Amino acid sequence: MTMGKVLISVLGITDYRPCTYVLPNGLKVENVRFVQEATVKYACSDWTADDRIRILTTEEAYQKSWLDGGHNDDRSMPSFEGLKTRLEKVTKADSDVIMIPKGESEDEIWTIFQAILNALNPDDTVAFDITHGFRSLPMLVMVVLQYARTTMSINLAGIYYGAYEARKNNEAPVFDLTPFDNLVSWSNAIHRFLSSGDASDACKLAKDRALPVLRETKGADQAARGIRDVADRLERFTKDIVTCRGLSLSKNAADLKRTLANCRNTDFAPAFGPLLRLVEESLAHFDGDEINDGIAAATWCREHNLIQQGYTILREILISHACRERNAPPIDPDGYRRGIEKALGTDLAIFRDFKQRPAKYSCGEESPLLHFRDQIEIVQVFGSLGDDRNDLNHAGMRKDPKQAETFLENLPRQIAEVERIIGIAPEELP
Repeated sequence: MTMGKVLISVLGITDYRPCTYVLPNGLKVENVRFVQEATVKYACSDWTADDRIRILTTEEAYQKSWLDGGHNDDRSMPSFEGLKTRLEKVTKADSDVIMIPKGESEDEIWTIFQAILNALNPDDTVAFDITHGFRSLPMLVMVVLQYARTTMSINLAGIYYGAYEARKNNEAPVFDLTPFDNLVSWSNAIHRFLSSGDASDACKLAKDRALPVLRETKGADQAARGIRDVADRLERFTKDIVTCRGLSLSKNAADLKRTLANCRNTDFAPAFGPLLRLVEESLAHFDGDEINDGIAAATWCREHNLIQQGYTILREILISHACRERNAPPIDPDGYRRGIEKALGTDLAIFRDFKQRPAKYSCGEESPLLHFRDQIEIVQVFGSLGDDRNDLNHAGMRKDPKQAETFLENLPRQIAEVERIIGIAPEELP
């Protein structure tokens, strides 16, 4: 199985008339009957015998358009050359036909789908000419393209359409429809970001769009530079969330918000605009305060089904709050944070023992706790968060592991509890 470059096109039964096709780059291919000649000169000019051109054709189209003289009913007239002969004259690529049905039923359309798929090899770079064929063909090509990307890791070189019906002075434009495939990719990337918080696909698309412009302008194009910077910072922020990078998360969220504001009105990549707005909306509650930003990050995790990360971040934010309440630095070389975490653990053990064996304690109405006497709630939440987080982090390999649904149900409640403890009203958060 040879991978390489392949052009897929369709041949009809029409008695094609010569015209001049105007390519997307403005060059003209004059006096040709078959649009494929123009497409090959535009998209396949440097192809070799290792590359492939595959023409989908019915039996009737094979006789009338692939072979020479197919439309010559008057023997006194010169015979027209078929597409087979024309391709042999304009390209070194291996050219052949794939026989297909007419596409007059759902079963026949499925047969065409499979025929296109069978013409592809893993990792091929593929160009499509969708000028001829049934009206279902453009949609079918888009479906095949997305399917083959997933199952065969193919790459798209381009999608082309020769608009013979739009000709003027016998000149017909060849449209490059590849941007519409890009729009499908943007839609998928934005959906992935909305559902999972993973912006990697969108960031790659943005960089692929911006970097060529930056190379051409030697970095001078401000819009392209802004889009690249947004992609870099969005990628950094989402990685911080996924890997629970509490020390850098607040700073990177602020950097991302600032960069987004600078790019708010750019029209450099229109499909990137909706993503920019969605990201801005999702960052509304990141305000630069590390505690509040931790709550916002845990909420982000809840909304994007990053449950384990949500528990990990939320527990650490509760500890940071306890440090702040005691004027202790949340991160320091002298171990204040570790000391406060141990104090919470000590009081939790006392509280749980007290609930089981209250007669053991002679504290009257006073709290039995040593360090957080007036803050039993913070100790309770610290304990429940720790139980859930430990169960998750140890993959349930413990006595009486919780069901998966329990964590999904508990996290919103835990976020609300921490919000209440640190003084943020739940209704003010997403």
